Amino acid sequence: MKRLGLVVWLSLVPAAALATGVAGEAAADRRMEAALGAGLDHVGGYGRDSYPFVEIGAAAEGRFFRHLAAGFIAGYRQDLDDYNFALAEWRHRRSPAVALRAFAGYDGPRLHVSIGPSLYGARRDRKHFRLTGLPLTVLRLRVGDQDGWRFLFRMGDSVATTAEGGFLGLRAMLGAPPRGSHRASAGLYTTLGENVLGLVAEDEIASRLRLGRALRLGGGLGLDLLHLARLEATIFAALVF
Repeated sequence: MKRLGLVVWLSLVPAAALATGVAGEAAADRRMEAALGAGLDHVGGYGRDSYPFVEIGAAAEGRFFRHLAAGFIAGYRQDLDDYNFALAEWRHRRSPAVALRAFAGYDGPRLHVSIGPSLYGARRDRKHFRLTGLPLTVLRLRVGDQDGWRFLFRMGDSVATTAEGGFLGLRAMLGAPPRGSHRASAGLYTTLGENVLGLVAEDEIASRLRLGRALRLGGGLGLDLLHLARLEATIFAALVF
């Protein structure tokens, strides 16, 4: 029984490496991340307002019992203002939003797939802040080796990555093999319920700093498909532990 308890304990103790999943090194099995982002979120579709915002986020994930992946994501976005195109004026509204997400699934050498629920709350176009639970609103998919060419599809799991004012952002990206200390990926993004399509790119740079193991930098640039002159943009930086 003592040996069995030791095996279980060792399988749950965080390792020194980063995590596999959909980011980091293929040989790793743990990952933590703290992120900061800022940008202009243009809501095309149901609404047509633009919101300058700042965002902070954190995420943690791990691989347990060899191929079981599990983790969580937390984010807070603060709208700094609200420009209404119909009125052609700033409405001076500063709305907060909170997202709490969890996921679990399979993590293998050439395939990762995990899903999970979300808690999301916002005050855009509302008098009061409201938090709502939604099932199966997180999807993370990797096809290919994490240290080689890989295809990534991600829904609702970003950490200060895209202007997801519509709550559920989708990204389809292609990751390149590591080159020196760089792990780059790029692709397309959109948001469910909006007529917005854009480009997103990021690079995870291995760091020798005492604080953190890597630095993830990137951004996105999109436009409203019905009003091509209306752009949205965001930049972000994340420290990986």
